[in-house]
Amino acid sequence: MATYARHDFNNDIISDVLWRNTRTSEVGIWTVKGNALESTSLGLVPLDWNAVTTGDINGDRTTDIIWQNTISGQINAWLIRDTKILSNLEIRNPGKEWLPVDANWFGADTNQDLLVQNQTTWRAEIWNMDGATIIQSGQTSSDPAAGYRARRAGDYNGDGKADILWQNVTTGQPVIWLMDNTTLLNSSGTSLVNPGPTWKIGEKGDFNNDGKSDILWQHDSGRIDIWFMDGTTIASSSIVGNPGPQWQIASTGLYNADDYTDILLKNTQGGQVTIWYMQSSTVLQNFLLGGANLPEWQLIA
Repeated sequence: MATYARHDFNNDIISDVLWRNTRTSEVGIWTVKGNALESTSLGLVPLDWNAVTTGDINGDRTTDIIWQNTISGQINAWLIRDTKILSNLEIRNPGKEWLPVDANWFGADTNQDLLVQNQTTWRAEIWNMDGATIIQSGQTSSDPAAGYRARRAGDYNGDGKADILWQNVTTGQPVIWLMDNTTLLNSSGTSLVNPGPTWKIGEKGDFNNDGKSDILWQHDSGRIDIWFMDGTTIASSSIVGNPGPQWQIASTGLYNADDYTDILLKNTQGGQVTIWYMQSSTVLQNFLLGGANLPEWQLIA
């Protein structure tokens, strides 16, 4: 049974949905209750601040929100409890070329850590977090080759520590680094089969509930596939379906608490949002979120 869900802002081990209105700058949370929603506003945030990732950086099993100022590069954290802002704290200003990519457990404590990457040099760092305090920051023991963007931090070998999934921005080549905090365990990383540049890594999740992260892909045509991973080995792959290119993967999470990762999609034309409740690669239910038609709302997580 899961003890933590991504994007869970009220600690009920069910993932929620984080929104931002691109016109008014309002930020809000939808808490998912089966086939119902409850909406909470977190207030207005200046548009030069972007919510770049989320994670439980203080170890209270409630997801926090990481912000970055697009002008200065300053990175702040909203520590969240029960869908309310507990505190708004500064983390660090590494410069705007450094971007927080994802959060996961790289270290040995209960706080999720931040994976950050320099978008100019491609260099990556891991910030071991204790709330908004960086207790240790370190460059990964190897540098990625030029053109490789860190896409997700997932536990692909099931050892309880996050690994790094990369994708080349030109060729589409995916690579997995198996990690022990900042130390790369598998030489210079393991290249997987290259599906080509028309396939983009959509998200991460444990779709078959085996304790290991899998890779969710989406083709430019809209088709969605899952690679079920065992470390750096693709144990199997499955086609999930093709909702059409107007439907884009927005996030993943445990939206119905059955321990199988589900998929959140948004229609880029009309703004509708839907959840695919999954069991492995099978869509059990397609739940349109309250008939939402919200083109001006940006889905953050």
